[in-house]
Amino acid sequence: MPRFNIAYKQILVVIFSTVVMLAIGTAAYGQTNPENPTVYPEIEQYRRTLSPERRQAYEEALARYLAEPPAPAPVTALRQLAESYAVVIALPETGAAEIADKIVALQKLSVRAARKKETRLELDCLYRAFMLAFWSEHRDYAKGFELALLMEERLEHVTEDQYPDRRNAYFCAGEVYYLFNDFHKSIELLRRAITDEPARSFTDRANLEARRIMGICYANIGEMDLSDSCFLSVLRSGDMVRDRPVMDAVALSNLGCNAMLRGDYRKALALDLEVLPFLKQTDDYGHIAGMYACQCFCYFGLGEPEKVGPIADSMFYYAGRDTYNRNKRLKQAYSNLPRYNGLIGNIPAMQQYQDSLVAIYKREEAAATSQYLLRAEQQVARNKIQQREQSLTMQRRITLGAVITLGLTLFFLTIILRLYRRQRAAYRALAVKARAWAESGAALKGPDPYRADETETADGDNPMPQESSSDELREIAERLQGYMAEHKPYRDPELTLYGLARTLGVTRNKLSEAVNSASGKSFKLYVNDLRVMEALFLMNANPPSRLSMDQLMERVGFNGRTTFYNSFKSVTGLTPAQYWKSIDYGQPK
Repeated sequence: MPRFNIAYKQILVVIFSTVVMLAIGTAAYGQTNPENPTVYPEIEQYRRTLSPERRQAYEEALARYLAEPPAPAPVTALRQLAESYAVVIALPETGAAEIADKIVALQKLSVRAARKKETRLELDCLYRAFMLAFWSEHRDYAKGFELALLMEERLEHVTEDQYPDRRNAYFCAGEVYYLFNDFHKSIELLRRAITDEPARSFTDRANLEARRIMGICYANIGEMDLSDSCFLSVLRSGDMVRDRPVMDAVALSNLGCNAMLRGDYRKALALDLEVLPFLKQTDDYGHIAGMYACQCFCYFGLGEPEKVGPIADSMFYYAGRDTYNRNKRLKQAYSNLPRYNGLIGNIPAMQQYQDSLVAIYKREEAAATSQYLLRAEQQVARNKIQQREQSLTMQRRITLGAVITLGLTLFFLTIILRLYRRQRAAYRALAVKARAWAESGAALKGPDPYRADETETADGDNPMPQESSSDELREIAERLQGYMAEHKPYRDPELTLYGLARTLGVTRNKLSEAVNSASGKSFKLYVNDLRVMEALFLMNANPPSRLSMDQLMERVGFNGRTTFYNSFKSVTGLTPAQYWKSIDYGQPK
C-alpha cells in the first residue's frame, strides 16, 4: 500500500481514482479462482465486505466527504505563531538544500511552540519535518530517525485531545521502523495507533494501516497466528474510510502470503487470485509485485515451474515501478527469476539475475540502514547534552545574579539599619530630654533650655523686654503660674491673652509683659509649650493613653494639626509620631 500521509495532497485526484477503482472492482467481486474453486474462510470473510450494504455505506460516506470536505482545524490560536507557521509551510521543497532548510525551520518553530505550550503546533511541526526527511525526493534518514525519536518522546506525554493526529503520528513512526526491518520497534509503536473506536473521519486510516503493517511485522518474526489475526481484524473492522475496498483486498492478499509461508500453496494462490484483478487497477505497484512473487514461490512449491514464466515479467515490471519499498520487491523478483531461468536452462539469465540480487544486498549494506537509527540516537543524545549544558549555564547565571542581588540587598539593608539605629538613638535621646523637660515643669517656670531664643511675638503682644520685671510683674507671673498649674486653661483652644487677663484681674499689657519677663516667650508660644507639656504627660502615661493623635491634640488645646506638630517638634525635636515610637512605657529608651 502507498504510505499514509494526512496532508492528502491532490485529494480530488485520489477520490476520483477511488471511485474508478470501485467501479472496476465491482466486476471482479464474487469471482473465484477457476483453477481452485475451493472457498476458504478468509475469502468468505472478504466477500462479506463486498455486500451491497457495505458498498452502499462506503458510497454514502464518500458522497458526504465530497459534499463537505472537512476544513483543517487551526494548529494554534496565537497570531504570531500562526503567521510563522504559514510562512514555514509555504517554504519550497524542490532541492535538497531547500528541504533541509525547511526541516530546520519546522524544528525551530516546534521548539517555539513548546515554550508557549502550544502542543498541537509543536507536534504538527515535528510530524511535517519527519515526513519531509523520510518521504521527500531528497531524503535524510538519519535526520528522519532523529525527528522520529523526538516525536515519540513527546507523544508519550500528550493525549489525543491535545493532539488529534496522535495515532497517525504513531503509525507513521512505526511504518518507517518496519521499512528499516526493526519489526519489534515497529510493533511497539503501531499498537498505539490501533483503536476499537470508530474512525474520527473519512480520511482517518491510521487504525487499519497500523493493523496491516503490524501483521507484516509479525510474519517477519515468525508469529504467523498473530499476523493472521491482524489481517483478519482489518476485514472485520467497521471503519468506513477512504480506499476501504482496496485495504480489504490487500488484507486478503496478505493472508495469502502467510499461507504461502506456511507451505499451503493452493490456499495462497486462491487468496491471491481472488483480489489480483481488482488490485491491478490501483497504483500500488509494490504490493502487486509482491503478489506475483508469492505466486511464483507457490508454483515452485507445487512443482509447476512452467507457470512462473507468464508472470515473471509482470513481477519484474511492477517491482521496477515501486517507489515505496523498491529494494524489497526487487529482491523478491531477483530471488525467483534465477531459479526459474535455471530450471529452463537459461544459465546466462540466471547468472545475470543472481548478480543483480547481490548488487541489491551490497547497495543496502553500503547504505548502512542500521546506522541511521544509531546516528539519530547519538544526535538526540548530543542535543540533550547541549540543552542540559545550556540549562546549567543559565541556572549558574541566574544563581550568580541572585547571589549578587542578595549581597547588594544585604549591604544596603545593613547601611539602612545602621542609619535607622543611629536615628532611633537620636530620637530616644531627644525623647529623654523632652520627658525630663515636661516632668520638671519648665514650661511653667521659665525659658525652654532646648530651644533657641525666640523673637516671635503674638498678635498684639509686646516684644520680650530687655530689663528685669518689676515686683508687680513678678507677682502677676506667680499668679499666672499657679493658675495655669491648677486650672489648666490652656486646654481651651479659644484661650486669649485678653480673656486670661480678665480672669486674673490684670490688664492685657501687664499680663503680656509678665509672660515675656518670666518665660522669655510670647504669650502664644508660652501657651503652646504648656499644651506640649500636657501632651507629653499623656503620651508617657503608663499604661499608655489610648487616644489617637487627633484626640490628643484636641485634649491639650490645639485646634489645628499643623500648629500641634510644629509646636511639638519645636519643643522636643521630634514629631509626635516619632516621639511615640521612641519611648518605652515606664522608662524612656
